[in-house]
This record gives sequence, C-alpha cells and structure tokens, in this order.
Amino acid sequence: MAGDDIVQEACLRVLTTRRCLKRFTVVEFVLGTMRSVASEELRSRAQRRASGQGGAVPETEKIVVDPLGDTVFVATDLSPEDQALSNVFLSRALQQVARCYEGDDQLELLAEGLFDGLRGKELEELLGVDTKGLAAIKRRLARRITAKFPDGGPV
Repeated sequence: MAGDDIVQEACLRVLTTRRCLKRFTVVEFVLGTMRSVASEELRSRAQRRASGQGGAVPETEKIVVDPLGDTVFVATDLSPEDQALSNVFLSRALQQVARCYEGDDQLELLAEGLFDGLRGKELEELLGVDTKGLAAIKRRLARRITAKFPDGGPV
C-alpha cells in the first residue's frame, strides 16, 4: 500500500467510522489512524508471504522504522509540489499549536524535547523533574492545547 493510499484510507476512517476522544488532538488522532492502517497492511503482507501469495515491496515504497519504534510505510515518489504543500500546511499547524505555550519556558522546553524525539527519562532529565512532574507538565500542555482548540486540532 502506497503512502497516499494509507493517508486516503485513514481519512476515510476518520470521517466515517472513527471518533476522536477529547484528550487527543486531531493531528494525534489522524496519525494514530494512519499508524493503524499501516500496521494492518504490514500484518496483511506478512500473512500473504506466509501463505506464499506475497510479493516484494514495490520500488515506489519503502518501510521506515521511526525512532519511537513504529513501522510506517512512506511513498518515496511524492511530487515536489506535494512535499511543499505538506510542509506549508504542517508548519502553519505547528505555529498555531506553538502559540499555546509561548512564554512558558517549561512548556517550550517540553515541546522542543518532544519534537527532538525525546521520551520518558530523557524528558525528565531535560526538564529537571521526576515522572510525576513530567506528567503534570504534559497535562498542562494538553489543557492549553485543548482550551485553544476545543473541537480538535488546527487541521
């Protein structure tokens, strides 16, 4: 399944059969749905290969494992226009979210750590807090984002 197909399937599910919980931003919800579609595709390919029906991954796709350990399928043949539009759209969405924590040094540091791929103990060390302190800071960030976007994320 190509990257575009995963996006289309995720959008279809988001619009027809899935519900976004208030504790998730729309971006988290859509990305989670995309991850679910990609995981289902991975399982389906594994089952086809096990039964002798599978083939190789098409040249237009590659499998990427991100630093968090999630497997995603990424199309390698995106047009420059699609890449540019995606970058513009995502940067605008991130700017809107960043306004939620402007001026709060702890939340800004948390966001930078998250964008750099830090998790758990690494974030605790970065912020100089324990596990409960990190959870409290994350809740504060989540509350600010939810207050700014009560109906979901900026997408």
